[in-house]
Amino acid sequence: MNNLFIEDPIYITIQDLKDSTNKTWIASLTDNQIKRLIYEAQFAIDDYILHYWTKYSESQSFIFPTQDEDWNIEVIPNDIKIATVYVCEQIFESWDTVSSTYWEVTEEVAGDRRIKYTSWTRNVLKTIPDKAKIYLEPYRNIFYRQKT
Repeated sequence: MNNLFIEDPIYITIQDLKDSTNKTWIASLTDNQIKRLIYEAQFAIDDYILHYWTKYSESQSFIFPTQDEDWNIEVIPNDIKIATVYVCEQIFESWDTVSSTYWEVTEEVAGDRRIKYTSWTRNVLKTIPDKAKIYLEPYRNIFYRQKT
C-alpha cells in the first residue's frame, strides 16, 4: 500500500537507504514504499530511545533532529542514520511494523491480592535488530525504563 499522506523521511533520505543497503529487494520498491519503510523505522527508533536531548523544533513529531551545542543547527547523528538503515531492513525482511501490536496479560500478586490486567504494546524490540541496538544504545533513555 502506498500512503501518500506519510511525511517525507527525516532520519535518512530515500536515496540514503538505496545507497546504504546491500539488500537486493530495495530495487523492487517504489519511492513511496521506501518512504513508508523509513517512516516506520523512525517510529521504532523513537519508541526504543524514548527521549533524547532538545528537539530542534517543539512542533516536530520525532526525537531527531536535535539542536547542536550552539542551539542553531539541526543534528541527526550518524549513529541514528546507520541504525535507521538496519531497522528498515529488519522491518522489510520480517514484515514487522511499528503498527504490529499485541495485548499482553499481566498478573501481579502481593500477599492475598491479585491484580490482572491487559496492556497494549508495540512490538518494538523485535523491530530493532541487534546491530542497530549497538548504535542506538548511547541515545537510549534509561531513566524511563526499569529492568525486571
